[in-house]
Amino acid sequence: MVPFSSLKSYMIVGFILVATIPIVIIGLTSLQTISNGMKKEIEHRNILLSNSLAGETDRFLKESVSLTRQIKNILEKKSLLKNHQIIEYLNLVISNYSFFNRIKILDQQGIVHYIAPFDKNIIGINLSNQDFFNEQKNPNSPYWSNTFISLENGFPTISLSMKYANGIVVADLNLAALNAIVSNIRLGKTSYTQIIDKNGVTIAHINPKLVLERENVMHLDYIKKGLEGQEGTFNFIDHAIDKIASITHVKSTDWIVAVVQSEEEAYQSIKRIEFILLAGTTGAIIFAIIIAIYILRGVLIPLFHLSESSREISEGNYQAQLPEKSYREIDHLSASFKKMMQSLEVRERMLRSSETKFRTLIETITYGVRECDVSGMITFCNSAYDKMFGVKPGSLIGEPIWHDMPGKDQEEFIDHHKFIIENQPYHTPVVTRKITKAGKIIDVKIDWEYKRNEKKELIGFIAIITDITKRKAAERELKRSHEELEQRVAERTKELSIATEASESANKAKTEFLSNISHELRTPMHQILSYSKFGEDKTDIVTIEKLKHYFSQIRNIGARLMSLLNDLLDLSKLEAGQMEYNMDRHDLRRLTENLLMDYKALVTEKSISLRFEDSNIDTEVWCDKQRIQQVIHNLLSNAIKYTPELGEILIFLKSDQLITKNGIGNQKITKGIRISIKDRGIGIPESELDSVFDKFVQSSRTKTGAGGTGLGLAICHEFVVAHGGQIWVENNLDGGTTFSFILPDQKK
Repeated sequence: MVPFSSLKSYMIVGFILVATIPIVIIGLTSLQTISNGMKKEIEHRNILLSNSLAGETDRFLKESVSLTRQIKNILEKKSLLKNHQIIEYLNLVISNYSFFNRIKILDQQGIVHYIAPFDKNIIGINLSNQDFFNEQKNPNSPYWSNTFISLENGFPTISLSMKYANGIVVADLNLAALNAIVSNIRLGKTSYTQIIDKNGVTIAHINPKLVLERENVMHLDYIKKGLEGQEGTFNFIDHAIDKIASITHVKSTDWIVAVVQSEEEAYQSIKRIEFILLAGTTGAIIFAIIIAIYILRGVLIPLFHLSESSREISEGNYQAQLPEKSYREIDHLSASFKKMMQSLEVRERMLRSSETKFRTLIETITYGVRECDVSGMITFCNSAYDKMFGVKPGSLIGEPIWHDMPGKDQEEFIDHHKFIIENQPYHTPVVTRKITKAGKIIDVKIDWEYKRNEKKELIGFIAIITDITKRKAAERELKRSHEELEQRVAERTKELSIATEASESANKAKTEFLSNISHELRTPMHQILSYSKFGEDKTDIVTIEKLKHYFSQIRNIGARLMSLLNDLLDLSKLEAGQMEYNMDRHDLRRLTENLLMDYKALVTEKSISLRFEDSNIDTEVWCDKQRIQQVIHNLLSNAIKYTPELGEILIFLKSDQLITKNGIGNQKITKGIRISIKDRGIGIPESELDSVFDKFVQSSRTKTGAGGTGLGLAICHEFVVAHGGQIWVENNLDGGTTFSFILPDQKK
């Protein structure tokens, strides 16, 4: 692809580049060479300065060592000085050499014998715990301590110690002289010189505050490199300012000297040179550009006229004037353009005629016609297409063919379009949905065909769009009606099946109930008639006790019949919704104990152990006394009935929680009292536990010998539910069942 939109731009830029690139290269090379040379010169100057300061520091330290060694030599020749003369000599040294703060003479045990200036408080002090006493190994070599702030004058100080035959000479050196040297060295406003000891502590600086505060600069990169043994000039950043630091080591110690300067200040002269060179280079470039434009002007003006004429021709003006009498090459080009212009004029007339016929045909078609390129952008659509979607003619040109599709349909169509581009399968119609300008969703069928150029390359698609909304609606309605019919048939079939099963179950339960009730009525009646006949036939020969027994049996059997009739009556009232409840506060413990008295003879007769366990709680509840007694009576009589001889029945009361659900699925927890009756009877199959409280339903185990109508537990369930409680049954792990019910301990 040509990087310029016009020959004019290309030639101007080319000439400018040819003229200016050498100037730029020479200028930049010169600038770089001069800049590098000046930087090395500046860095060399700073290195010389740091070397000079290091030499001054080294001379200061060597002079201190020489004087200290002189003191040591004199002390070793003790015959030269007497005790009072030693003090006078030390004071003389301090007065002549101001950098000595104090001189101490210690014996071999570390005891101070002499001090100058004299201080009686220090004479006799044991300094054997100090580093200079313990660390010094070689008597001929000096030992330098870490720097510290003197308590006498507040200046940074270092101790120099040397051993001799009878002890140690310790001289405290005032480093203020070094600070004075450092303060006098200035390269600029931002420059400073510093001396750093082996621990990274500043011992000399233009700012005395940093010295007095013993600032540790070990964290700075150039300090760290210097203490590691490196020398030279280093670049670093301090408080967002670019700086350079020239490092030199002090030979006598592990100290370093650093000359620090900001890059802006250090390289200020370089920037001036750079400015002059850049200004000169820029002037040369401008001059070169002016010359290039002047030379190109004579060539570009005819080319510009030719370009303008070409633009007019492209817009349909075949009478445009072409440049003449210019350069020979341009004249030849103008002649070729003139021939091409005449040929294009003829072809355009033919093309307009053909296009007119095509558009007339397309516009008469009632179906929507649309053309698009390979990317899916609409390039043409007829008036029927615009009318179908309620848009202005030509307003969809340039829009993607999927722009008016709903979200999911759009994603599927884009994927389908990519698939066609990549694989070019056989063109099969596409059914999808589109949204009109009014917001209505319509169903459309798209019949399409590939559009190719002379080289058989795919350049786009042409499609005929048909509105099939009414047809799709009819299909959906037919499908919906069919599905509804199938659903109704299925639901009706299911209802009939359920009704059939319910009817069969009801008939079976009814048959079993009638059989049971017949048995329950016939057997007692036979017994009553038999005992009555015995009493009637044997009145004269039987004893009074025997007659009482007959009457007692008749009474018990009559009670059974009355209980059965009462169950039938209760069931009738419950189903009719006519059951009445007399609610009041009653003690469940007392109700249970009263009932147990009625069963005392029966459990004794079967040798059953009846045990009542009661926790020490309040067992009063809001209930109908008669109905709850009926529930307890029914559960207890069943337990006695199905518990074998020598068995055990356990009754217990305790506090519990009643959990119910409201209409929106939330749980409600209410305090309640639970009564449980646990027996050792025949139990209930697990599959029958959920249906044991249904009407006319008996356990398969009770049908085979124990009797019953299947009404008692159903009535118990209705009574408990009517009190707002719950009733259930569980099989015991060790045999038998446990029937339990909970009543709320408050008014429902």
